[in-house]
Amino acid sequence: KNIGRAEKTIYLYGYIFSILEKSIKPTKPSDVTNEKVDNWITTLIATPSTKDRTGKTKLSHVTVNVIVRMAKAAFQRFVRWQFVDKNPFLNCEMPKTEFSLPRPLSDEELDKLLKASNKPLKRCIKILVHSGMRPDEFYHLPWRRAVLEKQPYIHITKDGTWTPKAHTERRIPATAELIKALGKPGLPEELVAGKNEAFFPVNKNWLERSFRRAVKRAGLAGKKITVYCCRDTYATNLALNGYEAHVIAAHLGHRNLETSMRYVSLARLNADKIGK
Repeated sequence: KNIGRAEKTIYLYGYIFSILEKSIKPTKPSDVTNEKVDNWITTLIATPSTKDRTGKTKLSHVTVNVIVRMAKAAFQRFVRWQFVDKNPFLNCEMPKTEFSLPRPLSDEELDKLLKASNKPLKRCIKILVHSGMRPDEFYHLPWRRAVLEKQPYIHITKDGTWTPKAHTERRIPATAELIKALGKPGLPEELVAGKNEAFFPVNKNWLERSFRRAVKRAGLAGKKITVYCCRDTYATNLALNGYEAHVIAAHLGHRNLETSMRYVSLARLNADKIGK
């Protein structure tokens, strides 16, 4: 617990073993064999999980995939620490997951959404669309990390107790549209997200709730439009303007280039839109 993020690691591995105990019931790490691992994954896929008020549904393959990867990482450390001779998860069959295509907003959808939004929400949407920030990065961005002078940019990096996803540090070039959306800079320690119509700080609950209401008012309900679509819009626009995958990855903070390639693929499927 004295080694940085060890406390979080212990919590995650404790969660993994609580799931393992229901099926494999190991008394020590070496009790987990390849055969038991395969049976465990099959059991996980069939495990019911309460997701909503309608009842119980099975764990999705994506969730099972994450749990198995965490267990695999745990045993990789046990091998290094010589608790076990080999990792029983190395050759297991990972649950297959389907990655959905990005869902960018069209010009018409964005226009309808902005018209259906109040002033604070409209500002938030414009900032997210023109910066490509993750919502979590937006909530935790202080004004001192928004440099708006000669070569304007937004600096996404670890700040105090908050750390960006994948621990990636990057600088987002601030376009004229983004600078206009940001408005007048506040004090260095104030948050860029600002306050909502009730003069409370903008947070996840308010933004998601207000966004859903605006989508409904705009007549876009049922089109699977979420706050994250703003980030997809930014990345897709980069791809449509000819930026390659490694540049998109640098702008959005992707550690895996395959994630950025989804936007390039989407742009190639819609090549007729380039330049419009």
